[in-house]
Amino acid sequence: GFLTAVRQEITRAHEGWSLDTVVLKTVVLKEEKGDAMYFEMPLIHISAAVSGKTKEEETYECPLYLLPKRCLVNHIININLKMASHDAHYWTLQGVALLLAK
Repeated sequence: GFLTAVRQEITRAHEGWSLDTVVLKTVVLKEEKGDAMYFEMPLIHISAAVSGKTKEEETYECPLYLLPKRCLVNHIININLKMASHDAHYWTLQGVALLLAK
C-alpha cells in the first residue's frame, strides 16, 4: 500500500540503499500525558531510514487499526512508540492500540 510506496520512493532517492534494509521510522510530534482510557493521539511523522543507522530505543510496537475491531484485515502497521514508564510487555498486556475510527 501507501507505506510500501513511501519506502520504495525513499530507497530510489538514495543511491546505495536497498529496499530490504529500509524501515519505517515514527516520531510523535507532540507528547501527550493523559490518564484517560481513550485520548486523541497527536500527529505522528512517518519517514524511512536504513535499518541499523537509527538510534535504537526502548519502544512499544503499538498496532494501528483502521476500525475498532482488532483483526488482521483492519491492521495497518505497527507504530514504534517511546515508553515513558513500564516496558513493552506491560503495554501489550494492557491491550494498548491506536485506532483510526471511533
